[in-house]
Amino acid sequence: MPSANVVGAGTSRQTVRLHFRPRIVVKFRDWVEAPYQDGAEKVIAEKYGKADWANFEKVPGKISLVRLYTAAPPAELRDLVNKGRQVDRSYKPGNFFSWYTIDTPEGLRSQQFAEMVSRWEIVETAYPDGVPVDPLVNSADDPLCTLQGYLDAAPGGINARFAWTIPGGDGAGQNVVDMEGGWTLNHEDLVAHGGSLLFGSILDSSRHHGTAVLGEICATDNTVGCVGIAPHIASLHVSSHSGSFSNVSDAILAVLGTLTFGDVLLLEMQTVSPPAPLRSASRTDRRHLRDHSARECAWHHRGRGRRQRNAESRHRDQRRGASGAQSGERGLS
Repeated sequence: MPSANVVGAGTSRQTVRLHFRPRIVVKFRDWVEAPYQDGAEKVIAEKYGKADWANFEKVPGKISLVRLYTAAPPAELRDLVNKGRQVDRSYKPGNFFSWYTIDTPEGLRSQQFAEMVSRWEIVETAYPDGVPVDPLVNSADDPLCTLQGYLDAAPGGINARFAWTIPGGDGAGQNVVDMEGGWTLNHEDLVAHGGSLLFGSILDSSRHHGTAVLGEICATDNTVGCVGIAPHIASLHVSSHSGSFSNVSDAILAVLGTLTFGDVLLLEMQTVSPPAPLRSASRTDRRHLRDHSARECAWHHRGRGRRQRNAESRHRDQRRGASGAQSGERGLS
């Protein structure tokens, strides 16, 4: 899997998926316990069902779990969750350490593979990774956009010109991060902000959209080009999904250290469905996959309820056993 280590906010090394390839995103149930590390399938299969994982491994090629969140170590992610709890007592975080990705095996569609994996009783959800795409409308090549009617009063605009007359209405003191695919940060209307890339790699094909977005938000008031809605922001940074939706979680996580409550994180992305094409496979491989999928589907359908009950029972027995051992230790101490 193409990747790169990039320096970013609050962490020394981050894994970036530089190019899209077919993969699925998997969320295990919150009660599934395993160290949050690549290759965690060994521990998970040992505790919750070797036969189930062995069944997935019958597909061509090697499959393995890869962490979804890599932009910050687990300890830093726990600290962010704790800060969220302190700020909002009603916040109930999910288990961030139960999210992984798996590369789609050769000859199999990601949707088909996700459906196979989701039948495992310890899997809460599984879905194909997607390819972020730019909007079909490119306002940057429309000469009428230079009129910037959105700066005017309603109903034509948001009345940014009036906001400029109020302290802070021009963005003063505000930190902004834009998360999408590409930008031209040395553009004449943006270079004064000193913006930098905090995560991922810039996609040349997405520069026009990202640059236009930043221009609308914060193009500087410098007598050239246009002027943004909030031209006097305190800082501007960007974070890239690098062409893969599986990078979005890390692209967000990597920038949180640069923001405080009240700052702006703009999320600009969308995708199309279906996201991943069928990869090359021989006729024999396709027939094998079709037959294997049919057998696997029938096997899971017959035994899903029984296996889920058994898995939950094993989980309860493990917890009772651990609790009993702790009680015994306290009795002996």
